Amino acid sequence: MNAMPAMGFTIERAIRRAFPRFADMAELAASLHLSERTLRRKLTNEGLSYRLLLDESRRSRALDLMAAGLRPIAQIALDVGFSDVRAFSRAFKRWTGHPPTQVSSALTHRSSQTHP
Repeated sequence: MNAMPAMGFTIERAIRRAFPRFADMAELAASLHLSERTLRRKLTNEGLSYRLLLDESRRSRALDLMAAGLRPIAQIALDVGFSDVRAFSRAFKRWTGHPPTQVSSALTHRSSQTHP
């Protein structure tokens, strides 16, 4: 995401701090001293949603973990909040257009070429 609005940035940061556990919207709102309804309204005013920010946080974290090349896909799935690897794979393909194994291999290969 480019130039994320202030509330979106605040929410995404809160989601990232909670990895691998994710607060539901009510918990997140309470942690920000807002009602869930107010949080939803503020996000809507910025053209965002909790689901969009959660997905973006998960996608970004998964890519970071893959680039590090230290964990298998199943562990990455757990680390970004999925209890099922198949659900993570479907979500990852929706986010990136590619299966996680393909992206992980490409990132690991690229990393090994830049660090002999």
